[in-house]
Amino acid sequence: MTTFDEALSFFGSLKLNAASYFILGGTKPGEGAVLTCDRDQVADVWKLDANAGRWYLVETNYDHSASPPFHDDRRHPLQRAMNATGSDKISAATMWDVISVTAVNTSAGERAPLNSETIYSTVMQASKPEVFKTVIRSRSEAKIEIVV
Repeated sequence: MTTFDEALSFFGSLKLNAASYFILGGTKPGEGAVLTCDRDQVADVWKLDANAGRWYLVETNYDHSASPPFHDDRRHPLQRAMNATGSDKISAATMWDVISVTAVNTSAGERAPLNSETIYSTVMQASKPEVFKTVIRSRSEAKIEIVV
């Protein structure tokens, strides 16, 4: 595979043991998608579309077309963080800030994207392979950082 479209086609054709999400990012503007896959087929392809106001996509554990369950709404805190950052200020460092949000409105059913059940976080950039950082998180806040 050498193109975003080839990768999209490949992941869309896989037969899986369980339903899954594939999040794909390309190296050119507009190359980004979330594939929602059933065991036998792609159920949905949600693509970036800056003209339609989708300069980013937020995928948690729930289909983007359905409301997240009360007390597990990580989507809205992430959307607020992305909107506050703005497309012109997105970088690996600002993405760490976004995925590390802990202050949320719990009375509205929100849950912090970075919470006690977060196992690891990764930020990477397809157009810059040298930008790859994974942090293994734990309840004790001891962290193991892997930077490639």
